[in-house]
Amino acid sequence: MIYLILMRFILCMDIGSTNPLPNAVYENVISQQETLKEKAFKVLKQKCNNCHATRKRVSIFTFKNMDSLSQSINEQVFFNQKMPRGRKNELTDREKEDLKNWIFELKN
Repeated sequence: MIYLILMRFILCMDIGSTNPLPNAVYENVISQQETLKEKAFKVLKQKCNNCHATRKRVSIFTFKNMDSLSQSINEQVFFNQKMPRGRKNELTDREKEDLKNWIFELKN
């Protein structure tokens, strides 16, 4: 009985809950969680679409078409290292990681 009371106190959760985290922590994690695709789309939207919208209207990245363009994105960003152009559009390490994780998820 003392073990159950201690566990309830430590985890701050209702007995019988299937949630392994305290309710407040669990809700916070879920609300802040983004999918890999959402993170990658933020990068494409902020760092790529500004040029693509003005110079290459055909290749504007949308949430719907980005998966089909992932191989090309991978080649241009990571292998050829041609994109994005310009210092103001340079990708941070975090942004590169977000793109790599999304591409890796698609391949598997």
